[in-house]
Amino acid sequence: MPWGPYGVTLWPEGTFRSSSMRVISDGESGAIISGNRYVGTEPQLCSQKLNSNGTIHSGWPTDGVLIALTSSSSNEITSDGDGGVIIVWDDTDARAQRVDRNGVVQWQSGGIAICSVASSQDDCKIVPDGSGGAVVSWRDSRSSQSIYAQKINAAGNLLWHPDGVPVGGITTWKQNEHELTSDGAGGAIVSWRDYRTGDKDIYAARIDSDGASVATFLQQYSYTVGESTVTLRWTLSRIPRPIVFEIFRTIGNYDVFQRIGSLHSTRNNQLYTFIDDACECGINYRYRVDIIENNQRSVLFVTELVSTPELHLTLYHNYPNPFNPSTNIRYYMPQKSHVALEIYDVSGKRIACLVDKEQEKGYHIETWNGQDMNGRAASSGIYFYRLTVCKESISKKMVLLR
Repeated sequence: MPWGPYGVTLWPEGTFRSSSMRVISDGESGAIISGNRYVGTEPQLCSQKLNSNGTIHSGWPTDGVLIALTSSSSNEITSDGDGGVIIVWDDTDARAQRVDRNGVVQWQSGGIAICSVASSQDDCKIVPDGSGGAVVSWRDSRSSQSIYAQKINAAGNLLWHPDGVPVGGITTWKQNEHELTSDGAGGAIVSWRDYRTGDKDIYAARIDSDGASVATFLQQYSYTVGESTVTLRWTLSRIPRPIVFEIFRTIGNYDVFQRIGSLHSTRNNQLYTFIDDACECGINYRYRVDIIENNQRSVLFVTELVSTPELHLTLYHNYPNPFNPSTNIRYYMPQKSHVALEIYDVSGKRIACLVDKEQEKGYHIETWNGQDMNGRAASSGIYFYRLTVCKESISKKMVLLR
């Protein structure tokens, strides 16, 4: 136990009430720690670097590096990629300081303000930008309570707008409880609790290396399943240039999609709908929507499995009803079977037979022209149409008006 059974002391004797401690690896088997300490009643934000054996790193003061005199109760710390750290804290405004690998403060005394706007700023987060600097985010009171971000380089220069970048856009609603991570490309991804709808929903946004919000072209998609249809809906984040949507479908997890339709974008439309009315009942489908823009094709989205309902033998109401001179009769068969579709008058006499044969599974439509089996026009009145499949029969009423 090279560090001793009770650990090692960071601050000298006489220091008391240390708080808000943070620690990261120094990249060399040691660690860099930041935290608040009190010498007498004076609050100080300090940092210390320890070697792997628990000794203070060469060049670092034994009582730590003074970062700032501050009453802040919190700080966050990240590596500068070269054995040092960048520390951020809130002291009314959000501030940052860099300490190099040798324990030398690199920026102005008391740190730099990471935002030019005088407003209450707290709950700071920080991640490395991969180039010796960092991306910082914080909660800001200038507009209700919003999340902002800033990027600083190794020299302490602000790289984004001096006021900071509003992560979720300039808002009038409350945002809080945010988290920050690097996007691996010099920017960051932020998540937060958002009150724009009155509920406490979770949102996320990406800020690229130049401080621009990265908007996804596809804002959202959904689908609804009807008795014999699947309706796809999707919303774009911006009004597109002229593009073509092509819609594909496959059964189950089969990877070969077949094209079933297309749509063209319109100048003032961001919501699109496509209805698949050729799907079968009791089948699991997946749908894919591609976009074609400037002769370049890309996938907009692929759905998960969409299950259509399994229907039993079904006879639908004829249409039109009442009718003259003809009406359509629609029915669904769950399997291939022999079918009889017959017309009867109110006395039970059979007037016509529309179908008497084997038919495939699926939907079928037959038309009655209002004539009996001898080709004579049936008189006005109430009639019944009966569907018989195997031993199951279903009947419905219709009205002929001459």
